[in-house]
Amino acid sequence: MTIAGSNAHIVGIGSATLVLPMGTRIFVKDALLHPDSKRTLLSFKDIRANGFHVETEIEQGTEYLLITKFNGYQKQVVEKLPSSPSDLYYTYIKPTEGYVAMKTIF
Repeated sequence: MTIAGSNAHIVGIGSATLVLPMGTRIFVKDALLHPDSKRTLLSFKDIRANGFHVETEIEQGTEYLLITKFNGYQKQVVEKLPSSPSDLYYTYIKPTEGYVAMKTIF
């Protein structure tokens, strides 16, 4: 089972750059292309590979996933993602200025 359902058909694989709401860029080396998917999954491995760290915080009864970065000896929160009722964290991805998708037959 995947985020696109049990009948998902991956049409390509390649690199992608995701831009989060506060401008944080996450480069994903092996992104899977599923054109019909309404959601994107981002792994902790991809976040860590870009030099970021993650931690959780509860603020006024809402749990957040914090994506942080160390600038010298100081920690900076670069993104703050709220949790959903299904206990997943969510955010919105800003479209990049241009993109290329190439179809690969598996």
